[in-house]
Amino acid sequence: MRGLLYKHFRTIAKEMWSFLLLCAVFYAVAFFAPGMEGNTTAIYGMLMMSMVITSLLRSDETTGWRRYCELLPISRKEVVTSYYLVNYGMLTGAILLYIVLMSLGKVWRGSADLQNVFSTALVMVAVSFLLSALSIPITLKFGSVKGPAIHFAVTFMIVGVGISLLNNGDKMVETVAGMPLAITGLIMIAVTAAAVLLSWMISVRVYEKKEY
Repeated sequence: MRGLLYKHFRTIAKEMWSFLLLCAVFYAVAFFAPGMEGNTTAIYGMLMMSMVITSLLRSDETTGWRRYCELLPISRKEVVTSYYLVNYGMLTGAILLYIVLMSLGKVWRGSADLQNVFSTALVMVAVSFLLSALSIPITLKFGSVKGPAIHFAVTFMIVGVGISLLNNGDKMVETVAGMPLAITGLIMIAVTAAAVLLSWMISVRVYEKKEY
């Protein structure tokens, strides 16, 4: 497993450094931007980070690494798990970095109100974690050519259903908005964790049935 993780990080550092650079640029802009503008900019940075795993899967597919991996004494379940560990480890690190940077920015400006920082961090968790949970099994199943189109179509449908529910669920929106941040955060994290676990289980099943 350590060898797999090392290989993934080397590939990311060598081929996907532009995504990391863009995330750093967005974070830098967010640090100096006033008010909610910085929060929105930071979310763009997380979107860049959530694209790293798709690029890594595409790289492994196009270079034929997966066929070579079949010769190694590792199970396909371990291969899939390594993708999830790298992806969610990087996303978690990026979100923690955001919290530290934005908290320091608040203190620098003389503000002690960190609620916006943690609220935005929860949005970043939901957006980046759920996007990855959706993209990994789709990319493993349909490949790097068909996968992005299917991923876009599924995301478009989910967003459409979500907007429809929000527009027709005023009471639900008011209830969620009136809940304490801690409770909202726990619910969001629980739902996200369940989605990631389900995504991992589907990805393992898909990858174990693949023929190389």
